[in-house]
Amino acid sequence: MGYAIGLAAALWLAAGARAAVPKPSASAPPAASNLLAAVKAAPLVWQSSLNDAMALARTQYLPVFALFSSPDCVWCSRLKSDVLTSPEVTDLLQHFALVEVDVTRDPATAMRYQLDSVPAILVLSSDGAPRVGLRGYVTAAELQKALRAAI
Repeated sequence: MGYAIGLAAALWLAAGARAAVPKPSASAPPAASNLLAAVKAAPLVWQSSLNDAMALARTQYLPVFALFSSPDCVWCSRLKSDVLTSPEVTDLLQHFALVEVDVTRDPATAMRYQLDSVPAILVLSSDGAPRVGLRGYVTAAELQKALRAAI
């Protein structure tokens, strides 16, 4: 009889344990096959200052992508709307700490890198040393080439 009670208890525990196993919810992390798509779909996060971007770059071992622009620059607006939204470019920008420097608010940073016109793009190491520089409007293809060289 002790054997029967033990067997019944084991079956009851096994049934209860199965019932207690949580089912995957909608908020569960994506499957491995969907992970790459989720990373690519993640929005780009732009830092508010070059110092913040360099601090992030140091902690995550990333180069810095710095866009120097001004609010009244037509070519800056076009670069942001046409080039930086290109899927191929945004895929590459995932590998950088990003910052947009408004030269009207932070002229000292532009002067530090001897920039006298906008738009300008600098790829910097995490210590602030320039690695790649592009001045003026660039196409998505030109920017992709420069970003691939910097990664």
